[in-house]
Amino acid sequence: MMLKNASYAQKEQIRSIWLSHFANYEKAEVQHYFDHGYDDHATIVIDDDDKVISTIHMREETLMLMQQKLEVSFLLGVATIPDYRRCDYMKDLMRHVLDEEAHNHLITLIDAFYPKLYEPFGFVSVYDKKQYQISHKLLEQVSNVNVHAANSGAQLYEVYRKYIRHFDAYIVRDAGYFDELIEKYRSIGGIAVYETAAGVQGYACYIHKEHYAEIREIVYLGSAAIMKLAHWIMRDDPYIMIHVSQDESLEKLFPLAIPKRVPHMMARINHPALFQRLYGQKAASTKEVFASLKKPMFLHMEM
Repeated sequence: MMLKNASYAQKEQIRSIWLSHFANYEKAEVQHYFDHGYDDHATIVIDDDDKVISTIHMREETLMLMQQKLEVSFLLGVATIPDYRRCDYMKDLMRHVLDEEAHNHLITLIDAFYPKLYEPFGFVSVYDKKQYQISHKLLEQVSNVNVHAANSGAQLYEVYRKYIRHFDAYIVRDAGYFDELIEKYRSIGGIAVYETAAGVQGYACYIHKEHYAEIREIVYLGSAAIMKLAHWIMRDDPYIMIHVSQDESLEKLFPLAIPKRVPHMMARINHPALFQRLYGQKAASTKEVFASLKKPMFLHMEM
């Protein structure tokens, strides 16, 4: 067994592992990432004669935290093939990666798909999402006027820039990010935009499941955008699932809707003493750092 950087020749093996392991990702989403965002040099594997046994993929992101931009690492694609599970390969791989991260990034993030799996490595859940299930009946009187498919990353960026001022702990994005997002969602669903004479008032990234629609991210400047976007996306589906950040509340629009909280992101401060010097904080733990923020978080990440 050998722990090393993945080779280009192992890319298809790793893609296959992702497709079989992560049911929360759409197949087309995985395909798109491997075609446009995947980097062999950012993937660590344990292999046996070039057969990938266990793998972790890393990506660098810029996190806005307490009015300071911070380069952080984001781990995804953590997986071990079935025949080699319970053999501690993932533990060895994770320890190796986190040892490197302690020298390279102050904070490491990871999807909270399996919190109990990552807690022994110092990760703690810091950010949930809320899921609202809204029936078609609640939106059938809403007009779709001024809603259309997104065609400009610059338009999405402009409304996101206005919206994100109300939050902390968010990933820094630019217009190029949104151009790529539009291309991605063309393969898995779509992005809808609500636009008036005053400009874009909101957008929603969505996919269609077998019996319902799902909004993965919705950014808006007023409640009208939420209603119009949801109705336009829903079409004839019996209901729509809307994901929002943990501090947003849609109960005023939908009084009978009961949100479900779902863990979304875990974090680990790799060097607490350095963090305290940089931010002037004396918080004792990762959880306390994120809990002490003055604004709500928007720690939403796409593959």
